[in-house]
Amino acid sequence: MIADIDGVKENASYEHDKVRCLQQSIMTSLDVKQNQIVKVHDHHRRLPATHLLRRELHGDA
Repeated sequence: MIADIDGVKENASYEHDKVRCLQQSIMTSLDVKQNQIVKVHDHHRRLPATHLLRRELHGDA
């Protein structure tokens, strides 16, 4: 019976580590996606000003 309890503890510890690793992987993936969204958002926020500056420099305004 003690061996069974130890076996269950080992299995529970292994499964817990597996879930923790999966959670960390998902969180990292979400962080990457969020950073991509922020970069695109920042890029699009700067586009109009850059476009207007370019037009002024080239005399298209």
